[in-house]
Amino acid sequence: MNQREQVLHHLKMHGSITSWKAITEYHITRLSAVIFDLKDDGHDISSKMMTSNGRKFAEYTLHQKAQTSMFGRPEKWECDS
Repeated sequence: MNQREQVLHHLKMHGSITSWKAITEYHITRLSAVIFDLKDDGHDISSKMMTSNGRKFAEYTLHQKAQTSMFGRPEKWECDS
C-alpha cells in the first residue's frame, strides 16, 4: 500500500489525521504533500490548525459525500476511493 492509499484508508476509518499520527503509524514525514495529492485526485479534505503544548500542527479531515435516492434522502454514506 503506498502513502496515498495509507492516508486515505486512515481518513476513511478515523475521519482525520495529523502529521504526528502519520509519522508514528505510517512513517510518512510529508503528510501535507500526500494530502495535496489526494485533494488533486478529487477528495474533499479540509485542514484545521491546532495547538498542543505550544506547538502548532494541522489536522486533516475527510468530508464524505452522501449518496441520495430519487426522493432526496441519503441511501448510504460512501467515500470516494
